[in-house]
Amino acid sequence: MSARPPVSVVTISWRNGPHAAGFVTSLARAAAAAGEPPPQVIVVVNGEEGEEAAGIAAQVAADNGIDLEVVHLDSNTGFSGGANAGVEHATGDVVVVANLDLTFDERFLEVLRREATVGGWDLLAPRVLQGADGDDSGVSRRTPSHRLAWVPTPPSDATIVAGGNGACLVLRRAAVEQRMGAVGSLFDPEYHSFNEDIDLFWWAERHRLVVRYVPDLIVHHALAGSFAGAFRFRDRPRDVQRRVMANYRVTVWKNAAGARDWLGWPLGEAVYAGQAVTFGGLAGLGGYAASWPDSVRTAMAIRRRRGRLRPPARSRV
Repeated sequence: MSARPPVSVVTISWRNGPHAAGFVTSLARAAAAAGEPPPQVIVVVNGEEGEEAAGIAAQVAADNGIDLEVVHLDSNTGFSGGANAGVEHATGDVVVVANLDLTFDERFLEVLRREATVGGWDLLAPRVLQGADGDDSGVSRRTPSHRLAWVPTPPSDATIVAGGNGACLVLRRAAVEQRMGAVGSLFDPEYHSFNEDIDLFWWAERHRLVVRYVPDLIVHHALAGSFAGAFRFRDRPRDVQRRVMANYRVTVWKNAAGARDWLGWPLGEAVYAGQAVTFGGLAGLGGYAASWPDSVRTAMAIRRRRGRLRPPARSRV
């Protein structure tokens, strides 16, 4: 019998204090509904701007009998760095990496426990009811231009899908270890933030890992909790737009294989260049141009750290 806890939940605090209480309270309710102790909960504080949210989470956890572990980072390492730090402390057989602007359905842990006994999957994709309208954005696909798109009508039954929603990632321990063996961590820390989900699901596809969508494994996602709800490209600060475009390019460089993948890349570049100009004019075009050296620096940093940009293309036996 495994000595690990059944579930570890990792989240990152950074400018998202208004969501901290709801996140922890919903986990406590899910544990009570499942009739089991709370999962291991790890909050990673991404520098000084994460302290407020972490303090709220810690107080609510104490009030609800949750033994919350807080990991303090000296500076903001982005979603990638924060998630990596949390996963390093996670010891569960199933690891949930969730945005702090989530709340968990009352049956979340009960359903997760049920799915943990089911074979044939490496990552779970929950049903993610997203934004004020609660649209189901739990199933994603990679477009021909390697952009992320939601499947408008997700399956009504549990089934294998191409990808899920990066706001709530659920991985078996074996998948975490395989990813860390290939990349050195759950995400390349050089990404800082954005496009980690596309990179993860594309890597999983290349390595024949199975992503299973479970419609009764439900979370509610407020969207862009660290940016006051501004989740569209047009509403993002210029430095964030640059990072999005740079990481898009690095993701293609890391994962593309075959003519179809490489031919899709110029399409994605055209879309981003068009968005940058449409929403930012000449300044937007300058941001698009500046994202190219950002991409090169990111790719070179990854290569320096682990000796190669592209993870080994080994597939599952």
